[in-house]
Amino acid sequence: MINHKRLGRRALFKIVPSSLIFLFLLPLLLNYIFELFGYGNHQIFSEYQILYDNIAKLDNVTLTFISVQIIALIFAMLIYGPKASRQILDNGKGLYVTGLKTNLVLWMWIFLSSVLAAIFFEITTQENDRYVIPWLFYTTIQYIIFAIIHSLSIAYFIGSIIKKSRANEERG
Repeated sequence: MINHKRLGRRALFKIVPSSLIFLFLLPLLLNYIFELFGYGNHQIFSEYQILYDNIAKLDNVTLTFISVQIIALIFAMLIYGPKASRQILDNGKGLYVTGLKTNLVLWMWIFLSSVLAAIFFEITTQENDRYVIPWLFYTTIQYIIFAIIHSLSIAYFIGSIIKKSRANEERG
């Protein structure tokens, strides 16, 4: 009997966080490579310094916003891990297509949670500044770009980890 919950969740919890960290650090890594050849851009370092400064002095809104996205991602991985495992192992779907769809669904969950959190913060603040519509336009483009790049780069790995986990489970 195949334990789809354990196989799928283990695969997603193994690859999604590490690939997100890699995607986050990729511009910095590319800049280091370009600096070896004299084409480095020091603005990237200042962008990361600003990001670090903002993370170091978290306020309640930012902490809540990040927490909502992390909770939504964990919840989505718990739901869609077993579905991906079932699609690959029982239904014989392709590793790449299943991994791609699964990762795009995870990005959709992150996006929807960020939109709902932004709407909640706009409703609860007493300021007259309405920023959800411009923020939504900018964020939608950003999420689509990151989702496509991230999904295309790790789709096969999600499926292959699920398949390898089943082979390891049957042997051991």
